[in-house]
Amino acid sequence: KTGNYLGETRWEPYQQMMRLQAYNNVNPSEVQGVRLQDAGIALFNETAGVDRGRTGCLKNGPTYCIAPIVKGGQIMQGNEADGQFDLFMAGTDCCSCPGEFRCGQWDMPSPVLGGVRIVDSTDNQFYKLAAEAWSGLYGKPVRRPIFFKWVADPVKAWGNLRSNGVKFEALALLCIPLGLVLLMFIANGLIRLLNTYGWAAPMEAPLPPPGLGRMMSAKFLPNMHRHQQDAEAQQGSWTNPDPKYVIL
Repeated sequence: KTGNYLGETRWEPYQQMMRLQAYNNVNPSEVQGVRLQDAGIALFNETAGVDRGRTGCLKNGPTYCIAPIVKGGQIMQGNEADGQFDLFMAGTDCCSCPGEFRCGQWDMPSPVLGGVRIVDSTDNQFYKLAAEAWSGLYGKPVRRPIFFKWVADPVKAWGNLRSNGVKFEALALLCIPLGLVLLMFIANGLIRLLNTYGWAAPMEAPLPPPGLGRMMSAKFLPNMHRHQQDAEAQQGSWTNPDPKYVIL
């Protein structure tokens, strides 16, 4: 479970973001969601804002909250791109459903509005349902919605995500081999214990050929190695009798 959690929260977002693009000076009154399908981070122009008073939401365990990114920070007639709303800030458990949107770094001052793409597929499904509910509530069309996490500095947030991903990758490359070696020592100790108390016996398997394999078996499985050597020596005495004796 720990490995899955680390993979989902550190490795997968990093890998997904590496395949996406950065967009600057995005004008929400002109750009539709279809043009930003490969967006990873977005810096909007100085006219963009979030209408935090017109929140969409969905409750499914957590409360999934969205708010539209629009020109002037308030929905007005004619300030959407070709009559549709596709760009949203999003977050969980940060609105009263319905209520004021307070997700991400909404209260941190920044020169321009910025966001990091939400790439979790499960979260995106619920945000899309919230967008459909929002569209029905306010009578505004939503066709290709894209959801961002509100951050004051998207470039820095992307750098932090990349740093976490690289650290996780290095940790995995270091820990997996060490874990396998540790598992081998534990298994070897368990086999020795079972053999000592007579709960298990070595299998009649041939010794590895001379070289590293035989050296490793002698080092880590000495009882099995000795047993097999004795068995092979005994078998050799049967097939190659001492020439001093004659069978009449």
